[in-house]
This record gives sequence, C-alpha cells and structure tokens, in this order.
Amino acid sequence: MSFLWTTPCLGALVLSSAIYASGPGSPRAAVPQQRDNLREFFVLTDPGSPEPVGIMALRKTAVAGGVLLEQDLCFPDGVRVFQSERWRADGRRFIWREWGHPSRTGRTWILEGRSGATSLDLLSWAGGAPQRVRLAVGEQTLFPLEMLERMRAAEYVGPHFEVVCPLRIGVQSVLLRTERLRARPGGQKSERRVLRMTDGRGESLGQWIFAGKKLLERRWPSGRRARTVEEGRHDALLASWFGVADGSQSRAPSPQRAMVGQGQ
Repeated sequence: MSFLWTTPCLGALVLSSAIYASGPGSPRAAVPQQRDNLREFFVLTDPGSPEPVGIMALRKTAVAGGVLLEQDLCFPDGVRVFQSERWRADGRRFIWREWGHPSRTGRTWILEGRSGATSLDLLSWAGGAPQRVRLAVGEQTLFPLEMLERMRAAEYVGPHFEVVCPLRIGVQSVLLRTERLRARPGGQKSERRVLRMTDGRGESLGQWIFAGKKLLERRWPSGRRARTVEEGRHDALLASWFGVADGSQSRAPSPQRAMVGQGQ
C-alpha cells in the first residue's frame, strides 16, 4: 500500500531523496563524468513484514552536455512516482510525476533555473489549470536528486543545508549527519557510512546506508525501507504489478503529454 502520498510525506520524500551541495562561498561542483553511469534497484518493505510493498530504481545517465538522474517508485496498487533531474553547466531541471492513484488525479511538478540564479521557476499541476510560482533561493540553495551523488561520493560540505522542496513550494533548512560503522571482525575497516537527515525541528527526513559509493539501504521516517536487490528481482515485481517485461519500460510519460491527456 502506497501510504507515502500524504502532503507531509510527499514533502519529506522530495527532501530526503537527494540534494546538491556546495559550501558557502565555494563554486558549485562540476557535472559528474560520463563514465559514472549507474543503475541500482531496490525492494521496499514495511516494519515487521518481509513482503514487498514497492520497488525503486535509481539511474544516472550521461546526456549531451550533462547528466540525467532518475528515481522511479512503483507500488502494487498501481501508483507510480517518477523523479528526473537533468543538469548541465548552465542550468538544471527537476520533474516529479505521480499517477495511477485510484481516487485522485495525477500530479506534476516542474522546477527549473539557471546555475547560480537567485530564483527558480515552479510549474505545478494536479488537475485544473497549471499554477506557476517563482521561488526565491540563495546561490547555494540545494536542489533535489543531485545530493545523492555527493552523498554517494562523500563529497558534500555540511552539515547544514538549505533545500528546495517543490511539493511545499518553498525552501527548508536541513541537517545531515554522517556516522561511520565500526571495523568488521578481523580488523578490516568497514567502508559503510550511515547518513541521517533531519529538519529544523529535529524531525527525521530519512536515512541512507552506503558501502563505498553503492547505496545499500534507504529508510523513510515511517520505518519503510528500500534494500538493494538484483535487477531481475526488481523487474519480476514490476512485471507482476504492471504487466511490463522489464525495467526499460518503467519510464514516466512526459509531463506535457500527461497534461494533454488530462485535457490541459
């Protein structure tokens, strides 16, 4: 059951997905090299039960002039949530698409701006007329999805950040803490790192566990977990829930086509 989709949980999900970071007064980090393409797959479970309640795929792909990051969440009740972010040297664009809910219209957010800009343009649509908002941000305000790559490589500067949260149409301050796990038996040092994120009130926004640069597990404030699995396991669940043959068919439709299909 995809109970994540209340307004507070949606906001926390975007904040806790990933964030781009650079220290005060320092230039933004360069776009990752093209050789860094990756695919990671996860099964979601709830506390006290081993039964899958969802699946997640993370992708990073080199595109012309930059990098495309994607996160795809799928649930057995038909709900899909797809995030993508394309960044280039001169700008960045973030898209959130949610659809398949049995009792409400799908939702779309498109957030974009130029590098170093003091404002970002947000287009939101949830049935009816699209709404446009301009968000005031600082030069070092963080942007969703990119931070996961900084967290993965332990290159972020912190621990305090200002984060854009499109679903709340605003900016929020967060705190990120890193804990290195103790050495394994036999004296070998563990490469595992636990990263915990909280908001300004000290409330949890999520937790991530890495082994080197590989994401092993992600935990939501509700206790729901996403644990890494082989691609075949992910695709088998995807096929059983959505009737598709493999993960290559799990991409979201474009926001423009989705709006046209809903009469916009």
